[in-house]
Amino acid sequence: MKHATSILLLSVAVAAALAAGCRRDDDQAAAGAYDADSAAATTPPAVTADDAMGGMGDATGVATGPITDADFYRQALDGGRKEVAAATLAQGSAQDAGVKAYADTLVKDHTAMNQQVQAAAGQADAAAPAPDAGATAGLQGRTGADFDRAFVDMMVADHQKTIALFENAAQNASTDQAKSLAQEALPKLREHLRTAQDLQGKLGGTANDMGAMGDDMGEPGT
Repeated sequence: MKHATSILLLSVAVAAALAAGCRRDDDQAAAGAYDADSAAATTPPAVTADDAMGGMGDATGVATGPITDADFYRQALDGGRKEVAAATLAQGSAQDAGVKAYADTLVKDHTAMNQQVQAAAGQADAAAPAPDAGATAGLQGRTGADFDRAFVDMMVADHQKTIALFENAAQNASTDQAKSLAQEALPKLREHLRTAQDLQGKLGGTANDMGAMGDDMGEPGT
């Protein structure tokens, strides 16, 4: 009788131990699931390249995708007028002969380009407004070689933005007229950029030394 009772008590103890072990396993599994759910709830979603740039499509900060003719013409004219203003200042303030010659080219080419854009926008007879006073703010007070470097740095950064604008318009503008205008202007703009980069290397400048005119004004130059 005592032997049977001992066996019964032992069986009860084993069953209780097994039940406790199962409860611990269930508790641990539930805790693991809770931790996973908590981590998913608190971990921020991955940020895509486009999200990081605020929806902008390339490193220049110029938006890509569909663009209306009106927006393209407005941005091109605003930037072109600022570019002519900066180059006109450089004609009288630059020290390096190459920079002076480059400024002459910019005034001539971008005055003609602005006239083409103005005509396409239906503003051929409208008086061109003066560029914003901030167009040349980054050049004011600079002289000699310092002015030359600042001007060339500005031209490199601004032409990169302008080329991005015109490339986008060539693909995504509303009409064939605007697309053709943008496409036809690109070779000249790329030539301007190459010249500015060559001068930048000669003068030892860098576009990172100062903000581009487009950064200061919120619009690309041309």
